[in-house]
Amino acid sequence: MSPSISIIVPVYKAEAYLHRCVDSLLAQAFTDFEVLLIDDGSPDRSGEICDDYARKDARVRVFHQTNGGVSVARQRGVENANGEWITFVDADDYLPQKSLQTMHLLVEKYDTDLVVGATLNDKRMKTIGDELAIADYRKLLIEEKITASPWAKLIRRVLFTPFVFDMPRQIVFGEDLLMNIRLAYQTNKNIAICKDYVYEYVQNQTSCMHTFKMTLDYAEMYFKEKERSVGEIDKDKSVRWSIKHKFRFLEKIIKDCAFSVNRNFYSHSFLKTLERNIAYSHYKCSEYECILKKNHSKYIYIFAYCLKHFIKA
Repeated sequence: MSPSISIIVPVYKAEAYLHRCVDSLLAQAFTDFEVLLIDDGSPDRSGEICDDYARKDARVRVFHQTNGGVSVARQRGVENANGEWITFVDADDYLPQKSLQTMHLLVEKYDTDLVVGATLNDKRMKTIGDELAIADYRKLLIEEKITASPWAKLIRRVLFTPFVFDMPRQIVFGEDLLMNIRLAYQTNKNIAICKDYVYEYVQNQTSCMHTFKMTLDYAEMYFKEKERSVGEIDKDKSVRWSIKHKFRFLEKIIKDCAFSVNRNFYSHSFLKTLERNIAYSHYKCSEYECILKKNHSKYIYIFAYCLKHFIKA
């Protein structure tokens, strides 16, 4: 008999914390699950640790592959999953003991294809009701006003069409949001909201989130993929919904290049597109956003950055 839930864990350079992660999965109060460990060409002992777990526990299956990135690893897991429901766990994180049980109870309570849970201190979830209309969920995702992580969720496996993972391999920052937007357009059912703490996210200073350096070329590629991810019903509205997201990318670009931009910086097509989006949507920029998008000297950028992060703090 197939398990109810398939837990997919991409594994790369995870030997220092993999035991903590997998042990938390095998100790779940809800027991009708399988664990798929996807060894993404890890150069350390992670693959051996995965194999050890598979030998000791029949619920664990291991897949070894050449390094393809986290999206490729997740896709491999989904393609080999037997459960009706999918949940993802990063190898440096772990689950509280009642996580699966808590989320699965909502599957039984609501007619849904997607349960969205909370991590510790995620204040965004506290303002949402127990159910969320799919149209509202899509809007919140595109605006980045609800968690866009792949984890702390139960996702019905049938939602994973080939399009969900069909993105350039160069997309290594923000790919979780793209996946979740695409999943949101595979269902018309309301979303069940789990406000309980069901996932332990551990800050890893060596992760892509902390080390990735943003560029204008990357931002342009990323937002083309984001636009492609949005369903036709929301294509027009999503232009405005994504403007603040683009400004966050622009802020990171300026910060990552140490506020040093050359004279051609503002002739880049990403910035030109942002200007057109603002005009098309009649979007009113804040003073900070106005400074970011104008071609001033690096000292103005430094002032803008300080204005946001120190004066308003």
